[in-house]
Amino acid sequence: MIKILYILGYWIYFTGEAITETFTFKAASNTSIILDSYYYHAWRLTENLGLIIIILLLIFTSKVRNFWLSIFSASSGLAIYELLMRKVGYNDWTYQKTSTWLTLHHPSYILWVIALIISIISIILILVKDKNK
Repeated sequence: MIKILYILGYWIYFTGEAITETFTFKAASNTSIILDSYYYHAWRLTENLGLIIIILLLIFTSKVRNFWLSIFSASSGLAIYELLMRKVGYNDWTYQKTSTWLTLHHPSYILWVIALIISIISIILILVKDKNK
């Protein structure tokens, strides 16, 4: 149960991060958009709640201190972030971002779907293996 809460902490964090960043980018690129303070801060709270869950579990329980569980929780969280940001920002989770980051183009949504699937399968295998110990 604690490990599942730990994984959810990552997913909660990346969900909040995707939505708040989307609002921020939209507002920065279009001065006619005004952020709804309540809605924006509710998602910031969600983002911070995810971080608090992760940090407290890492500090107070050794059950979640598993390198691979952390890697796959974070990679699935990043995939959720990218797909959700596309959905909230462009109303299409398959949208291909046209901007670049350090001159690199953004990967296709297909990469993020594959990363999400592989990460979730890996998390399940880790949880099953740990349960059988």
